[in-house]
Amino acid sequence: IVRYLAGRFPETLSATDDDGRTPLHYAATLKDNGHFYNLLTHLGANPKVEDSLNHSAEYYLGHVQSQGILSHRQLLRDYGAKEELADEMLNDQGEHGSRLRCECAQQTVSRKA
Repeated sequence: IVRYLAGRFPETLSATDDDGRTPLHYAATLKDNGHFYNLLTHLGANPKVEDSLNHSAEYYLGHVQSQGILSHRQLLRDYGAKEELADEMLNDQGEHGSRLRCECAQQTVSRKA
């Protein structure tokens, strides 16, 4: 999905949230041995872009304590997802993951309206 979005919609690599963070900022905090961080940089994401705290994605990559700041749980919570389903959303298994993805998509659309 990441490769598809970056290939078809390269502007998504530099899209920012309300805090000025790009997808790379969030990828830097994942406990995946740098897989998505490296993938995004390979696809053209800029690791030097700074967020509203003047921190680059490289900063978050090097600071283990930042994993609590930009966790997937916090991001999902910010968008109204139920906390007990946060892990299931990232795990493509089970009915709850599909339902949660739909709920988050609906809430995101509602927020933008």
